Amino acid sequence: EPFEYLGKNIFRSLGGLLHDLTVSEKQASRRYQTVAGKKPDPFEVFGYISDCLDKYGSDSRFFFPTGDRTKFDHNPSWKNEEYRSLILRLAGKFKYGVHPSFTAAEDLVPLQKEVSRLRTITGNNITRNRFHYIRLKFPDSYYNLIRNDITEDYSMGYPDEPGFRAGIARPYYFYDPMDDVETRLKVFPFQVMDVTLYRYKKLDPIASDELINKMINETRKAGGVFVSIWHNTSLLDNEECKPWRELFETMLQAQR
Repeated sequence: EPFEYLGKNIFRSLGGLLHDLTVSEKQASRRYQTVAGKKPDPFEVFGYISDCLDKYGSDSRFFFPTGDRTKFDHNPSWKNEEYRSLILRLAGKFKYGVHPSFTAAEDLVPLQKEVSRLRTITGNNITRNRFHYIRLKFPDSYYNLIRNDITEDYSMGYPDEPGFRAGIARPYYFYDPMDDVETRLKVFPFQVMDVTLYRYKKLDPIASDELINKMINETRKAGGVFVSIWHNTSLLDNEECKPWRELFETMLQAQR
């Protein structure tokens, strides 16, 4: 979710404003000022993320959802100008890929549509992928990526546990068990995800820091590549997210 208030059509914006008025005038005022361009959107913290990545020289990938809105998918429309502008800004500086919708992990048709949409926005071929909710249906999900000319996937990990899902911490090429052949799809395993820490494991930032350091050390001893997944909504500029921002920066520094 790149925006809390921006990226919505007029009907959703008005509906949100009416809802906010029933909750608190302060919240309604915040929404109005954001939509009116007087304040930045609270979820738009990509400048901060970009500065951190530059500061610590971290290699990174950004993944953009372009699917239709559902109860599982809350991204703006791919036609929304504010969202397209954000995608182009980040894609102009960082490596990027598609973040398929909930159903696209198993269905070729929406995956093709969403890859095509991101290609239309950026004007470039899309070669990287990270599935929403880490949904993987073996081997169908990977077959569908290959059919869409995706050559890198970053979904190999557990949504609810840190660790080494593939038993390896190095990128490797997906081996097709049906045709008994190595494919051109390169899999980049990840070891930990932000929501795994605080939503599934119920860890605080201190315990999360200890776990991340352990993952980094284990990966380093094996000569592997430490990969983590973060959402912008974990790194907001508020008191609740301040400890997670500190953890994020500590992790980037430890990876150097």
